[in-house]
Amino acid sequence: MTADENMADPNREAIPGISDQILDPAIAEGVYIGIETCYLSQSDTVISINEFWQLYDDVVKMALDKLIPRLLDILTKNGQAIRPVLIHGDLWESNIGTDEESGEIYFWDACAYYAHHERDVAMWRCAHHQMTDEKYRGEYFKNYPPSEPRQEADDRNRLYSVEILMNNGLTFPGAKTRQLAVEELRYLIAKYFPEEYIGK
Repeated sequence: MTADENMADPNREAIPGISDQILDPAIAEGVYIGIETCYLSQSDTVISINEFWQLYDDVVKMALDKLIPRLLDILTKNGQAIRPVLIHGDLWESNIGTDEESGEIYFWDACAYYAHHERDVAMWRCAHHQMTDEKYRGEYFKNYPPSEPRQEADDRNRLYSVEILMNNGLTFPGAKTRQLAVEELRYLIAKYFPEEYIGK
C-alpha cells in the first residue's frame, strides 16, 4: 500500500487525544505526541542539569497546554491529512557533503524516522549551526512545499527548532541555546496568545 493509499484508507485507526481527525499513527506520534513527550522529559532533564529557571518552566508549560495544540492540530482540520515521510533526522552541515568530482550531494549519519516533512529543516534556523540562511529552507520548500496553512509554516519551523535548542542545552550545560529556546517560545506565545504573553 502506498502512503497516499494509506492516507485514504477509512479503516486506519485514529490516535486518541490528538484530534477528531484520523491521522497516520507514525506521523501523529512524530508531530504531536513526540514533541509533547520531548518537551516534558527534556524540561525536567534540562532543569536537573542546569539550574531551575521560572521563565523556562512557564513557557514550556504554555507550549504544552496551548501553543503546540494551536500550531499542530490545525494541520488536520477540515479533512486535511499529513503524509508521513522518512526524514533524515539530523540534517546539519557536518552530515552533508559534496563529491568534488561529480558534484553529487551526500547525506550521512541519519537518525531517520517517519515524521512531518517540515521537521527535517528546523535545525537550519538554529543559531549554533551554520545553515541558518533562509535560502536553505526556501530551496527545500520549493521541492517539498509546506503544509497548509502555509502562512504558519515558518512558525511551525520555529516551534520544531525548540526541540533542537533544548537538546543542545542538555549536551552543553549553560549554553545560550536554552535562552534561545525560551525566546523562540515567547515569540510564538506573543503572536498566538498575546493576552497571555510571558515575561513582560
